[in-house]
Amino acid sequence: MNWKEIEKRLRKMDWRKVSVGAAIVALTLIAVSVWNLTRQGYLGDGSEAATKAADVTMTFRHPLSGVFIDRQVDLPAVYAVMVENSSDAWPQSGVDQAFQIIEAPTEGGIPRFLAFFGGDQVVASIGPVRSARPYFIDWASGYGALYAHIGGSPAAIRQLNITETVLDFDEYYNQYQFWRSPDRYAPHNVFTSTELLGRGLAKEYPDRSNWSYSTYHFKDDALLETRPEDVEDVVVEFGVNLYRVTWKYDRLTNSYQRFENTRAQTMADGAPLMANNIIVVTMEMTVLDEIGRLAIETTGEGKAILFQDGTVKDVSWKKPTVADLMRFYDAEGKEILFNAGQTWIEVVD
Repeated sequence: MNWKEIEKRLRKMDWRKVSVGAAIVALTLIAVSVWNLTRQGYLGDGSEAATKAADVTMTFRHPLSGVFIDRQVDLPAVYAVMVENSSDAWPQSGVDQAFQIIEAPTEGGIPRFLAFFGGDQVVASIGPVRSARPYFIDWASGYGALYAHIGGSPAAIRQLNITETVLDFDEYYNQYQFWRSPDRYAPHNVFTSTELLGRGLAKEYPDRSNWSYSTYHFKDDALLETRPEDVEDVVVEFGVNLYRVTWKYDRLTNSYQRFENTRAQTMADGAPLMANNIIVVTMEMTVLDEIGRLAIETTGEGKAILFQDGTVKDVSWKKPTVADLMRFYDAEGKEILFNAGQTWIEVVD
């Protein structure tokens, strides 16, 4: 159901005859849509969100998040930010507002996030920002993104020196587009924002004004009455108990809340991490050296599991070349449709 349909139904309702249950469902649909828009930075700080949602008819989907907006927009710039997820980095900032996150292990079984943001979002703080790895560069390449990081492994730096599939944006050479928080100790104290990344993009890549990349396709959420009531948790193991991830399904909002080592993972401002789609992807991984650096086979195809609308579905992933977006298909070969909001991709061996 989209905003236009919701608006029509609300106008037709005789609220004197509406049951409490029906009223709750209608208000829930509105609240969830406003929540998705607000948490991803499309409605500012949320203080005027309800007013704006009531005054406009949302008929277009945002090309990156799939949330309904009031006008059609061109493809915005895409920022892909390396975000640390070691315990020293908790709590992070801004990850809850990304339209997509890819989580994969690094050395010692400690996972790291690649958080994607649109250039039209307003996200005041993102981080802590950490170093690059080759496989994260490959995933950022699917959008031709501005890839924000602080240095990287030797293989990642070599790749960034020759790649044409991302726009390299290293804090070592663009320090004014990042800041170091006095409340944290190095190296877990570097942050950026969508505003600073936009300035950096205009400064370092002034010719990059038009963006061309493929996007995912979206659908309406499953109706409340069709969502299952008894849903098992989604558990993702990275080899270290401290970083065991659990996603718990919320039937009312049709979203999954993230827990890290049994505790709800929240951002520095207290915002929870809530995903609208979760995909667990299996990829071949090889340990390269005594430090534990990894090589991950990011191109080709493989198996995956989709968690959506409280259901579980075996799917497959395909990424023919580094420059292609990683896409997902069902058993019949049809491309998966995502729910609007945040999509979280978990990459495991």
